[in-house]
Amino acid sequence: MVSQKWFRVALGMFLVACGANLFAPMVVVYQTTTSLGVLQTTFLFGIYALGIMVALFIGGPLSDSLGRRAIMRPAVLTTTAGSLVFLTGAGGAFLPLLIGRLCAGAAVGLAMSSGAAWIKELSTHLSVGAKRSSIALSAGFASAPGVAGIAAEFLPWPTVVPYLLHIGLALIVVPLVWTVPEPRSTQSASRRRSFVPTSLITLHYLPVVAYAPWVFGSATTAFVFLPAQLSEHLHHPVLVAGLCALLTMGSGVVIQQLAGRIRVTSFHGMALAAVGMALCLAVLAAAHHGWAVFLLPIAAIIMGSSYGIGMLSGLAETQAIADAEELGAATGVFYSLTYLGFFAPFILSLLGPAVGYSTAFVIGLTVAVATAVALRLHVRGNRG
Repeated sequence: MVSQKWFRVALGMFLVACGANLFAPMVVVYQTTTSLGVLQTTFLFGIYALGIMVALFIGGPLSDSLGRRAIMRPAVLTTTAGSLVFLTGAGGAFLPLLIGRLCAGAAVGLAMSSGAAWIKELSTHLSVGAKRSSIALSAGFASAPGVAGIAAEFLPWPTVVPYLLHIGLALIVVPLVWTVPEPRSTQSASRRRSFVPTSLITLHYLPVVAYAPWVFGSATTAFVFLPAQLSEHLHHPVLVAGLCALLTMGSGVVIQQLAGRIRVTSFHGMALAAVGMALCLAVLAAAHHGWAVFLLPIAAIIMGSSYGIGMLSGLAETQAIADAEELGAATGVFYSLTYLGFFAPFILSLLGPAVGYSTAFVIGLTVAVATAVALRLHVRGNRG
């Protein structure tokens, strides 16, 4: 398996995803072991989306002109550098953590724009390429917080060991990615590239624009925001946060694996997001009762499945609409839209004290239902 070119690229995407999402349980670690508060830690969690979006818009078009490897190599180096920077902020220093998160985000942006397009080019079918890259990312997003949560909860130096584990993984994966040969079609690609993929400027892409932020918006709500609301009932909050992230993203991997056997569309993903919003309201209503913690895994599975469907269907739709010479740039646009959802926990932390968390989720539920209905009508309109 390792000898296959696409798998080695997928390992690089897995490494980068691990470096990004191992921070999920670290939010709780920094809140409990340092002077950083909820607003600061949720800001750090979400701000890496800025690094992602900048890198996506730059890396996508550059990968179309310079080649996929020329962008993927800096990606795996940057994610490793990010973990090294995190080590300097072990005591809760805000600036190193901010720089580390931006490095992690930039690495994800570069890997997503170049890696997903590269795997697609190394795969025989469009749907196979989208599935492989989505699973590689989702597996990294799922496994890293679980491992980091266990390490931070039960091993010494909770703000150090998780990053050392990631650096150790990088020592294995980086050489494998470094030597993957470049496809000839990419090497000889035309230099006339636009940073704006004009092939996506079409009404057919509006549905993707509408639901893309929900891809990570629902997932991050499940494993960052909800566990914090029930912290008084949790004996091991760091472990629970990590396991919630593992279950959320792991559910996404499972649903992506099943996508070839059962027909799922963006409508199904959006409908699950709406169900997740309703479940969040139930968690808030029962937050004073200990049994509410049993709703966490249910929410994780539902909202993780929403993530998995939205990521897979959105990437496939984007790559189907995009012109071949704009594939990297178009992939970057889609991923940028999805990563807007990483600000969901921070937005909830701001809105909650002002209007009430229940009101915030009622608004979210209303928007989710409206988006799901619009997607359903769009599908019926295309069939008609």
